[in-house]
Amino acid sequence: MSYSILTQQDATLWAEGSGRATHRAEPREEREDDFIAYSPSAWVGIEGRWTKLHLLLGTRVTYWSETDQITPEPRVTLRYTPAFGTILKVGGGLYTEQLRPRYFDRYLGVGSAQGVKLQQPQNVFSSAGWEQRFTRSIYLDLTGFYRQFSDRLAPSTDPTVRFTSDGAGNAYGGELLVRYEPDSRYYGWLSYSYTRARFTSNPNERERRGDFDQTHSLSAVAGMKITPRFRLNSRWRYQSGIPYSPLTSSTFDSDIDQLNFGIGSVNTQRFGAFHQLDLRLDYQWIFTEWSMLTYLQINNVYNQRTDEAVHPLSGVSPDAPAALTTWPIWVSVGLRATF
Repeated sequence: MSYSILTQQDATLWAEGSGRATHRAEPREEREDDFIAYSPSAWVGIEGRWTKLHLLLGTRVTYWSETDQITPEPRVTLRYTPAFGTILKVGGGLYTEQLRPRYFDRYLGVGSAQGVKLQQPQNVFSSAGWEQRFTRSIYLDLTGFYRQFSDRLAPSTDPTVRFTSDGAGNAYGGELLVRYEPDSRYYGWLSYSYTRARFTSNPNERERRGDFDQTHSLSAVAGMKITPRFRLNSRWRYQSGIPYSPLTSSTFDSDIDQLNFGIGSVNTQRFGAFHQLDLRLDYQWIFTEWSMLTYLQINNVYNQRTDEAVHPLSGVSPDAPAALTTWPIWVSVGLRATF
């Protein structure tokens, strides 16, 4: 159960498909509303274990007060071990997302209070994979997945409606993990994922990129124990740039003291790829009844700057940069005590 107090002035509501550069400004006067949301659920399942087979079958049933819906969410997982070191796995089911209470604010004219019957977003997922330990030091995990989305929150062209549950989409891809540990001193792993996500705001709309669609993601980690207590770690990451919608024009409305933007096609542009190298030194202090881990981490070693979001003052201030960029090289230190 959650209780929300919403105080709004110049509120901006955002939904998948609005585009990361799109903001919908609401009336300037301050308004306050409260909202109670609760979603009790029950889970029932059955688990079976045999010599080579592991089966988990169950369902969760949830009541959502926001939409007055009862959603069953069946799920199944099956793992099969045909030989030592080999695991084949499949899974699937249904997940339900919660709508944020702010979309049911009666003052902003959205949600069931204004006759707009929003629905809880539904996600149907499925996956299949293969795990293999080739030797004691080499391990591989390969998984493919497919997800189908329905009843997603979508912006409406009708200013009296604002949002509907007509959004839909799908995503598919795969993930690969290779881990290498030749001995107790050295280790490393490499992971790569490919994802393609496409959405629509209504049945007649052409598919577009998702707001967080990043096609390629690659991570490489390597480390070594210099001594049993002293460790050196490194990590390099690469990700495709985040999509965004171009700002094609801007006009100033003096009546409401607000700049209005003309938005181009949603998510047709993409920021440059992100990549970064981090280095970290760990030292563990061991005492009689407790231990303490201290670390020094250098982030973004080669000072790579990547655009990651449209600047909020872009088009408003002539001095504002076109986009926000990632942090430059920076250092962090810390400690963690364990009792």
